Amino acid sequence: MHGEGWDPWVRALTPSEVLAIAQDLDDISDAEVRLRLPDSPCVDRDLDVEYAVGYLRRARVFATNLADEGRGMVYLIG
Repeated sequence: MHGEGWDPWVRALTPSEVLAIAQDLDDISDAEVRLRLPDSPCVDRDLDVEYAVGYLRRARVFATNLADEGRGMVYLIG
């Protein structure tokens, strides 16, 4: 972070890194998501869990497909 915001983070991930990520994502259960999301009186916990799990499931499929094809990817935050 700096006075004008932040610098984006960009990196190319190798096929072996994508495979490791796919395996890590596969190890996170939907139940673990429920356990790790904080409680808040301002939101519906069940909706928050389903929202997060939905993205986790899509990330699993995406990473697994890349890994199965032996592909890397470019990762950007920001």
